[in-house]
Amino acid sequence: MHAGLEALAAEKPDIVLIHDAARPFVTSAVISRAIDAAGRTGAAVPAISVTDTIKQVGDTGDVEATPDRASLRIAQTPQAFRFDVILDAIAAPCATAAAISPTMRRSRNGRD
Repeated sequence: MHAGLEALAAEKPDIVLIHDAARPFVTSAVISRAIDAAGRTGAAVPAISVTDTIKQVGDTGDVEATPDRASLRIAQTPQAFRFDVILDAIAAPCATAAAISPTMRRSRNGRD
């Protein structure tokens, strides 16, 4: 994703949408609302209400809680971001990973 965002840097778009293609039939209304919300807040994710009962389980598999579904949402795509917001959010971890990567390669090769 970082490479794709970097490729857009010369264009400097106001808003970018990120879509995983798992839900190919997204409506233009959802896309428009996501773009509008990202323009106002910096980032937006479409979400739908949960209709199923959700259970939280512990390490043993026992039910520990039943969250109130009124406070739960299922995140959807596309997620919308102001370009500067998502580029900054992705760039920092990528730079850290790039700095760590040579050290990790040397360690795996038994040179450090």
